[in-house]
Amino acid sequence: MLVEFSVENYLSFKNRVTLSLVAATRDKSLSNNTFKVEGLPSDMSLLRSVIIYGANASGKSNLIKALSFMKSFVINSASEKQEEEHIPVVPFKLDLASTKQPSRFEIIFMLDGQRHIYGFSVDEGKIQEERLEVESRELFHRIGDEVEFGRSWRGDRKRLSLLMHNKMLVLSLAARQKNKIAEGILDWFKTRIKAISDSPEIQSEMRFTIELLEKEKISEEFFNRYIKVADLGFEKVKIKNVPLSKADLQKKMESASDRNTKAILTDILSSLPEGSEVRLVEAKSRHKAKDGYEAEFEFQEESAGTNRYIALLGPWIYAAKSGCVLLVDELDSHMHPLMTQMLVRLINEAGQQHPQLIFTTHDCSLLDSGLFRRDQVWFTEKNKENATDLYSLWDYKIPGVRKDGNYRIGYLKGKYGAIPFIGDLDFAKKG
Repeated sequence: MLVEFSVENYLSFKNRVTLSLVAATRDKSLSNNTFKVEGLPSDMSLLRSVIIYGANASGKSNLIKALSFMKSFVINSASEKQEEEHIPVVPFKLDLASTKQPSRFEIIFMLDGQRHIYGFSVDEGKIQEERLEVESRELFHRIGDEVEFGRSWRGDRKRLSLLMHNKMLVLSLAARQKNKIAEGILDWFKTRIKAISDSPEIQSEMRFTIELLEKEKISEEFFNRYIKVADLGFEKVKIKNVPLSKADLQKKMESASDRNTKAILTDILSSLPEGSEVRLVEAKSRHKAKDGYEAEFEFQEESAGTNRYIALLGPWIYAAKSGCVLLVDELDSHMHPLMTQMLVRLINEAGQQHPQLIFTTHDCSLLDSGLFRRDQVWFTEKNKENATDLYSLWDYKIPGVRKDGNYRIGYLKGKYGAIPFIGDLDFAKKG
């Protein structure tokens, strides 16, 4: 479970900002939106979801990008090609001093009932610092090319020091060397943080959803239940495993009307040996028609919002079963507000696996005290240095902001900041 994430000097973040998923102890509202975790103090709970508002270009998406970068670098820094490439990190560019400083990332999370603190600072040329702490015991602290291991570290220290290079994280290398602690943490990054792409309906999330439905009957039942309640015009999806020869695949590619489908099939064809066959998983929606007849529709025949909702249900099912953290930029894109609310409630009302959701949005209908607590509502806003500040509604001390207040009206009136300042537009004015 994610406790908090901090970033400094990355993209639009100049100074350190921290997104906390620790519930405010004085707020007793919407208790289902919080959960207890083994290993944390008994009076501490974590939030199931946080929602982030802000004007366009205020830095909302950059927070998602920062956590996604941290995940990607932890997973990939031990690859052989990383030593020859620049680290893809971008410091805050609107201050000359910042461009010469490293970017910093730190995460606090719970794993196996223990509190882990892990962080690093990097520029495009090297890792400047790295540190891992478990239950207040420092396992290692790296500064430049020197690593000091703590007493609690279990594993070959000398070998790690010899194999490490200046673009390789100690954690990632230790996991590759089968160190049990490092393997567990790397697996947490791989499986417990899932970032959703900008267009899940045409990217990997749709394939993920279809493959999940094909493999797991229980997921199919869960999926069809939430298809039905969303009132999409159909109540179930038909999944079929279809064997295709290379010639069949060629015909399917040539007849595909959807550009993304055509591109995917072209990639498969280019690597398929002559005489071999593939098995494609096809999914179609089934609509009830007149006289009991069921009509089948290709997904590209459905609306953009329907496709997005279908694509997101797979990751949502996975999160509910595994307890992972979902990262979504503009969750409400293409979808009706009630469908977005349904996805949020699926997380807030989840069971014992405790999934978490971090998402950005412009949908003010979600600013509802019956859906979110104040400590779940966060804002991004540019400051005088044109850098992003991050703050929560709970910490924003405004007279009259009550837990049962109308957050939506207050936000649109500018009480909490994080809104665009629209100048007067006189279309009748000439010149």
